Amino acid sequence: MGLLDGILAQVDNWPQYNFNPGPAKNLHAVAVISACYNTFERLLFDLYMHHLDRKKYQRVISEKYFLSLDEQKRIQLLIEVFKHFERSERVKTAIKDLTNYFTWCLTVRNSILHAEVYPALFARDTDLNLIKRLSKRSQHHGYLSVDLQALRYLADRVEDGRLQAAKINLYLRYRDTKPSARPMSFTLYGREPLPKKLAIPEPLTLLVQPRIGPPPRPRPPPFLR
Repeated sequence: MGLLDGILAQVDNWPQYNFNPGPAKNLHAVAVISACYNTFERLLFDLYMHHLDRKKYQRVISEKYFLSLDEQKRIQLLIEVFKHFERSERVKTAIKDLTNYFTWCLTVRNSILHAEVYPALFARDTDLNLIKRLSKRSQHHGYLSVDLQALRYLADRVEDGRLQAAKINLYLRYRDTKPSARPMSFTLYGREPLPKKLAIPEPLTLLVQPRIGPPPRPRPPPFLR
């Protein structure tokens, strides 16, 4: 970073809105959660199309049907596709475990990115304080306060899911591609075995009233404690 960049970084006070959207580093962690989740979601679509492409199903129809569903129904459809076309029980189990992990990530994404920042009088201003309807049709709200360490932990766990989906995807593509047609990237990375099952972290839950004092941090899975 040059001298001018350093000076600009010191005086950068964007955004100057008439409300506080939250601490900058916390919002950066939220953006990382969003970016990792979006790629994770796209990789599930790639897995859904894996067998359908090889069975010569009409891609346009398969895509439109999948994309017309909500997240939970897409997950069920992915499981059904592998139940019908996949021969390996280990792969079927890996897909089921992956979709369970994705459901946890979906809850994290929705709880944070679909929420609204609220002014918490008794919470720490270094936390991200959120309010969100309990469901799309609910008249009741839930509250969530998360500090920077917790947000980064959640982002890391969503990234774990994204990487898991990428590994399974590459394993299947390598396995189901003729050796003569495998690109160099398959030769370098495609020979790894199916990854081990990810431990699902504790669920992220909304409170019925705003929290007073520092928020609890998410507890890692037992083997990480």
